[in-house]
Amino acid sequence: MLNTNLTKSFTPLEKACFVRKKLSNRIKGHGFLTGFTLVEVMVATAISSLMVAAVFGFLIAGNRSWQLGSGLVSIQDNARKAVYYLSRDIREITTGITNTTLDNSGDSITLNTPSGQTVYSLNTSGNTKRLERDNIIIANNIGSVGLNQTGGIITVTVTSQTAVPQQGEKSFTLTREVRPRNE
Repeated sequence: MLNTNLTKSFTPLEKACFVRKKLSNRIKGHGFLTGFTLVEVMVATAISSLMVAAVFGFLIAGNRSWQLGSGLVSIQDNARKAVYYLSRDIREITTGITNTTLDNSGDSITLNTPSGQTVYSLNTSGNTKRLERDNIIIANNIGSVGLNQTGGIITVTVTSQTAVPQQGEKSFTLTREVRPRNE
């Protein structure tokens, strides 16, 4: 049926293609046909589009989750810094404090320590409230700072807040009880 002498110098893959072409020409009566029908191309395109849409959906959801997590980590970090510095200086105060809350720009409190006075103030820069210690920024996005003395223990409460994209305003409150050493 086929001339095997012609196909001896070809690789097995080339032989298979040659045989298929010969059989195809004999069965169909015209050239070797390859390709996809329009319906096959449309179905493949639709399936690929759905897969790409699903991947982008996961990427968008992951991005939103990361932004939310990043925003929450940021406000928690700022609250921790503020509480750390306030607690450290309150342990060193030599006189009691009056119960106070710093929640407006320009509010301040002075702590008397053996090394001198330390002034904490809440100031606004643009849309950001920041807590400053002796005019050095120690934390951003601080909504309020509360100091409340009950007996020999001072309770420090710091609220940090920020706007998280597509999630709105988020806040975090951290409270620590501190006992002054030098009072």
